[in-house]
Amino acid sequence: MTNSSLSDQADRDAALDVTASYIVQAPAGSGKTELLTLRYLKLLAICEQPEEVLAITFTKKAAGEMRQRILGMLKWTLSAGEIGDSSSLHRLRYEICRPVIERDREKDWHILDNPSRLRVQTIDSFCFYLASQLPVLSRLGGNPTIAEDISPCFAAAVTNTVVLLEQDSTLAEDMALLLRYLDNDVARVQTLLAGLLHNREQWLPHVLGIKSSFEDARMYLQESLEELIRESTSEVHEALIGRQMELLELINFMAENLAAESKLAVEDFAPLLTLPGSSLSALPYWRLLVEMLLTQSDGWRLRVDKRNGFPSGESQDKEFKALCKRRKAQFNDLAASLQGNDDLLEALAYLRKLPDPAYESRHWDFLSALTRLLEYLGAQLLVSFRSLGVIDYSQTSAAARSALGSPDDPTDLALALDHKIQHILVDEFQDTSQLQLDILQQLTSGWQVDDGRTLFLVGDAMQSCYGFRNANVGIYLNVRENGLASVKLHALTLQANFRSQEKLVSWVNRIFSTAFPARANSSRGAVPYSASTSVHAGLDGVGITTELICHQRDQAMAGRELEAQRVVARILQLKADHGDASVAILVRYRSHLRQLIPKLRAANIQWQSTDIDRLTTLPIIGDLLNLTAAVVNRGDRIAWLAILRAPWCGLTTADLHAIHSHAGEKSIWYALQQHSDIAALSAVAQEYLESFVAIMDYIVTAHRRLGLRDLIETAWDLLRGQTLATDAVERDSVSHFFDLLEQNEAGGSLASMSKFADKVRLAFIPATADHSTGNSIHLLTMHKAKGLEFDHVILPGLANQGVSDRKSLLLWHERLNQSGQARLFIAALSASGSDQGLLYKLLQHEQQHKNKLEDTRLLYIAITRARKSVSLFASLPRNSKGVIAPRADSLLSRIWRELRRNPQGITEFELDQQPALAVTAQPSNVAIDYADITSIRRYRRALSLPAEAGKNLAAGLAELEAVNDEASAEGQSVPVGGRKQAVAGTLIHRQLESRVRCGSAVPESASLRNYWRLQLRSGIADSKELETTLDFIEDSVERSLAAESAWIFDAALADSEAELGLSSFENKRLRNYVLDRCFIDAAGTRWIIDYKSATADANQSQQGFIDAQVQLHSVQLGQYKKLFAAMDSRPTKTALYLTSIAKLVELE
Repeated sequence: MTNSSLSDQADRDAALDVTASYIVQAPAGSGKTELLTLRYLKLLAICEQPEEVLAITFTKKAAGEMRQRILGMLKWTLSAGEIGDSSSLHRLRYEICRPVIERDREKDWHILDNPSRLRVQTIDSFCFYLASQLPVLSRLGGNPTIAEDISPCFAAAVTNTVVLLEQDSTLAEDMALLLRYLDNDVARVQTLLAGLLHNREQWLPHVLGIKSSFEDARMYLQESLEELIRESTSEVHEALIGRQMELLELINFMAENLAAESKLAVEDFAPLLTLPGSSLSALPYWRLLVEMLLTQSDGWRLRVDKRNGFPSGESQDKEFKALCKRRKAQFNDLAASLQGNDDLLEALAYLRKLPDPAYESRHWDFLSALTRLLEYLGAQLLVSFRSLGVIDYSQTSAAARSALGSPDDPTDLALALDHKIQHILVDEFQDTSQLQLDILQQLTSGWQVDDGRTLFLVGDAMQSCYGFRNANVGIYLNVRENGLASVKLHALTLQANFRSQEKLVSWVNRIFSTAFPARANSSRGAVPYSASTSVHAGLDGVGITTELICHQRDQAMAGRELEAQRVVARILQLKADHGDASVAILVRYRSHLRQLIPKLRAANIQWQSTDIDRLTTLPIIGDLLNLTAAVVNRGDRIAWLAILRAPWCGLTTADLHAIHSHAGEKSIWYALQQHSDIAALSAVAQEYLESFVAIMDYIVTAHRRLGLRDLIETAWDLLRGQTLATDAVERDSVSHFFDLLEQNEAGGSLASMSKFADKVRLAFIPATADHSTGNSIHLLTMHKAKGLEFDHVILPGLANQGVSDRKSLLLWHERLNQSGQARLFIAALSASGSDQGLLYKLLQHEQQHKNKLEDTRLLYIAITRARKSVSLFASLPRNSKGVIAPRADSLLSRIWRELRRNPQGITEFELDQQPALAVTAQPSNVAIDYADITSIRRYRRALSLPAEAGKNLAAGLAELEAVNDEASAEGQSVPVGGRKQAVAGTLIHRQLESRVRCGSAVPESASLRNYWRLQLRSGIADSKELETTLDFIEDSVERSLAAESAWIFDAALADSEAELGLSSFENKRLRNYVLDRCFIDAAGTRWIIDYKSATADANQSQQGFIDAQVQLHSVQLGQYKKLFAAMDSRPTKTALYLTSIAKLVELE
């Protein structure tokens, strides 16, 4: 059944013909997901098995939505019975689903009970499936996971490449050349190499191609460049041939006058009889013509004078003066006639950027060296992936392609899939990368015409916006024009818009029909506009409004503030007029919300957001981060002072200063353990520190003995941190912090606190179900909004600056010549202090041009999310002439010309005529500014631990010390129970660790004994027993530090570590270890030493005691030795250090 009222109904009907293959252009709101779902269902009705139909999407959300639609339609059909006078869409769904249900029964599929049989997958999950089938051939190896953040892999690969400099090889010479090129700036080299790895799938095939034959590559690149010059000049020649006579008169006149002034750039200029040809030698003449017609900023030249070769002739004879006047008039007429010819303007400007038709030797030598290095860099990245057990999406695609082989030499997997997969549907085809296209071509390489297999590609080239993720809209344009290998594709175009009201659709058609390029160009990513027709009638009022905040150049910040106020006013108006209607605020970059978010908070406007607010914008996360830093590193003064400022203590600056002064050169934690002795502390500080120190004593001691997440969560609970979370956003953010902590934990601690802090700073506040309940305001980036729709859309910051282009070590560009053949251009960065080569500049221009076209498409995506209305906002400075115009890199610039031609709905606000802006007290959670002076936040009452809780804390502390791996038995060390013995052993360990870390067993003996007494008092009630234990600890420490073997505590030893945390996987379980002491001696031997505080039995000889301890702990030390053997091959010794007899016992 069809709806004949739709303008594109014929194409919609054709799309459901499951005997043919199609590529469908489906603009925003055209119902492509519905179309994909219906075709998928029709294909199920003719298949032997549901797995024969493969649908590929680009996001999990899209895959989930499509699967739910399929199941939902089948369930609806089963329960529908007779549908009677239902709508045409419902009748169509019913007629398509009935045969599927019958087929399901006939073949015993039981799809509704087994929905996993529906092969609806993201491209990434499908690629990972392919690669994992043949891990060796795909070079995937092992069982890696796909990681979002693979910067550690990049860093390792870059480091392993840079160290080539230390070798004696050709690659070392190449690295030395690279460093010389970049002024020996190693950090810059590392940054540039890491930047290239992000889009390696684009350049790696070219690099490998060049390296396979440098001479052939140089000849190929040279020929490509010459061809580009010929075709570019031919295009301009064809466009200007109708004006040949007037142009010749003008250019010859201009050249003659410039030559007379010795300003003519063309050597041996001969007057032109015809327009320059397309030969390489004609390029200087074309450049001269461009200089005559265009300004330096690539605009049409409106007037000429003596500087351009058009003198007034005032000092010459009358005849020459008349000639000058006539030529100027000719030029003015010509210039006026060329206005508005944008295609010719662009073609002429392009000629100016063409390089000379030869690769300079110095550039070629560097490019050759760079290609060798980049091949090695790519290989090192694979090594990093394997060693860290992760890969990224690009590597997944590359592995999948390898697993399938080639069309001429397919693997067994490819042959098996060729038999299993009969029909393929691909959604969002406009965002396909070259690797993904290669996979699709390999999957369909064995298909024959009329063999019953079909390919169905759906996309909208106008919505391609993921160039930064290697998407190439040129692929879509090429496939739509030329088909895909052996598959004949019929092109269809949808026009009906089921989303937006008529006024919106008409506005978008009017504005973007000229904002988009007039002609398709797959090389440059140029996509022409495809108009839509609205299914819904127009609503009352204006569909799209534009508010421009006009200000002077020095009022930019105030202009943005007023813009944010106007956005808030619009939101409040929409909420008042339309109640629960959905409103989306879409921005190009998160930073464009800097002024808006504080004003939303000030107006008490709640919102949902995805990847907008950073975690660290919440003070509660700052407290958690400082707490973690303090636990991980007792010597981190800033972290300890910060947690003393946190609400559980809320100490004043004076109290913090008193603690800091008491600590001296020792740690803040040391001072806190003696807080009762700090006379300068206020009574309030003493009160708040009492329980805080008891809690932190347990936490610090438990570090590396409990999982770090468990430990910090315990500290958070004991410090009543949960009371600081005032809403669901903060509660969920705290949970997210703990998740990050668990993901980065190693050996009960963190490998790098600074790296973990960086990850937290880059993390976002998670989307919160509680926060979003009943909330209809959404904050998203434009990229995140793709695929979504809302009643009303607000676009602020449209005049804001875009991201500046960063110079890359390597630039490349694939261009289709006039015969439709692909040609590669590649250029390397010039040496520091040198001007960039013209070819590099040309490729930069090509990339910038692609980015501008993509910006236009991004703005189109944002505006077409709306059902009912769109509000555009921008803050613009007036120039010296009082004219406003957006920056060239802003989104507004992409439609500025069209807006000025159609000024309806545009309102200008003059900043100077507005009331003074109200100052909001709320700080910006997006801005990165210096922090204001903060007031003290403090619990109304100090932390208090009930007596029972205090006992449990002490007991837990002692129990933690009693467990140090399975082999922690110490024998009878002191005449007390095992738990008390373990606490004594821990105190001895701590002092020996302090000797290694600080160079002395601090503090002095009397204070030290008092500290130990505090630690032991809760576990030993008898005062005599307590003093005996203290004597034992003190004697063990003093004898150890005075013995001949005390050299092992020297912190100056190489690779010196105390309490070193290590982890390993054993029997599929993570095991954490803490090594008491390790170092490398002068002979290069690594020592691993375990402290033992056990004492001999009453009737046991010293040798018998030593033998017993060796037998008891040799397995444990052997395990430590294996851990290091996996990391390096140096000779290793293991030993016990028996503190009760101050003896170092080396194990065999």
